[in-house]
Amino acid sequence: MPSVASVRQIQGNLVDLTALTVRDLLALLRTAEGRDAQFIRDLLVEAYPDVVGQYANAAGLLTADWYESLPGDPAFRATSAPVLLERLEGTARWAAGAIFTGGKLEEIVAGSAKRHVFNASRETVLDNVEREGAIWVRHASANACPFCRMLATRGAV
Repeated sequence: MPSVASVRQIQGNLVDLTALTVRDLLALLRTAEGRDAQFIRDLLVEAYPDVVGQYANAAGLLTADWYESLPGDPAFRATSAPVLLERLEGTARWAAGAIFTGGKLEEIVAGSAKRHVFNASRETVLDNVEREGAIWVRHASANACPFCRMLATRGAV
């Protein structure tokens, strides 16, 4: 079982990665200020998978390294979960819809990018748990939502 310090370290690293992801995406959107909606949409659909994909891949690699540091079979080699470009492209198209509907594009882009980076980490853990034949337990923080608290009561998976 990972130590609390180990979990906090990986979480902090992932938060840092998401901050870099959002920084790069917002910088990209700033380059399109004053351009028409179609240009912004095309730019987002083209660039979002590259920008988010690089940070999601980094999250997967970071998580695989962290996973290998946990107690377990010393011969087991963790791998990062693949980042699916189709998912990122789909998210970019969905987020770009905010341009035409008056949604808060920057918030939508930032939130979806964070989700992809954290999902790359989660999927890496789940893939390696399955490959190794290990079990995992969800721990909810003290301020977790009721749904997350409920999931944490289910024990080992």
